[in-house]
Amino acid sequence: MALMLEVEDNANCDGVPQLIFNTMSESRQVTEVIAGDFGQEPSPHRVTGWSSEGDGTPCPAYAVTIEESGIGQALLVYGGDWGLRFMPVGVDEEWSLASSNQWGENFLSLDDESQVRFLDAG
Repeated sequence: MALMLEVEDNANCDGVPQLIFNTMSESRQVTEVIAGDFGQEPSPHRVTGWSSEGDGTPCPAYAVTIEESGIGQALLVYGGDWGLRFMPVGVDEEWSLASSNQWGENFLSLDDESQVRFLDAG
């Protein structure tokens, strides 16, 4: 099955033109990812999708296994039409574009499912 992803240019992140990915699994909602930021060691981060509703609001973030040329497969983490928003796990605050503890990305590609926490994981 194919997944079409397009993120508008917005206050959260740069946009990306329409991309199409061949999926190898069903999408599942995610709440955390283990990822590095700007050359730092990978660490846990809360993640949410970001929607254009209002002036930007949280929405679910999802992960799906995709075919990735060169490496076989990868885990694509994606959110709303304004991408994804991240904050370190130790930060306890509301999602906000005004926070210096948070940042946005259009999507994230990870090695495998060991780098995410799924909402339905219990």
